Amino acid sequence: YVGIAAADHLWELFAARAFQGIVSSAALPTIMAYVADRTDDRQRARGMAVLGAAMGLGFILGPAAGGVLNHFGRDAPFWVASAVSGATFLFAAAGLAESLAPGARTARPPVWPAEALKSPIFPLYVVAFANAFVLAGLETTFPLFVQARFSLGARDVGYAFALMGGV
Repeated sequence: YVGIAAADHLWELFAARAFQGIVSSAALPTIMAYVADRTDDRQRARGMAVLGAAMGLGFILGPAAGGVLNHFGRDAPFWVASAVSGATFLFAAAGLAESLAPGARTARPPVWPAEALKSPIFPLYVVAFANAFVLAGLETTFPLFVQARFSLGARDVGYAFALMGGV
């Protein structure tokens, strides 16, 4: 987020966003694994539901906050997001215990990408990819569309994304 906020050229924005995507791609699987490790079989569904609810709340509050913060400058939402991310990192580093007791971790052989193609749930992988691809397209083109068509600004787009998240 710091790179996005500080970008002065388009290539810097692309580089910062690419870096952000690379380093954050493991966040959700890691969080889900942590919840799975810290819950027993009876509580796991509840833990995943709380995680899903937190993500949904983020989809609602994040764009709305970005829309409001845009009032303080186009880069303000990214500076605030970087501060929140930094605080979250410090909290996780200092406050989260190891998810498994020593010796509880079991080694599994690596799963190769070719094996995913043979999996009976491969169609779900395709749907998940298509969902992410379409959502990325929406997030990038919707603001441009509503600005050109309806002369809406960043705050309005943030509220629209918050509404979409709520729905």
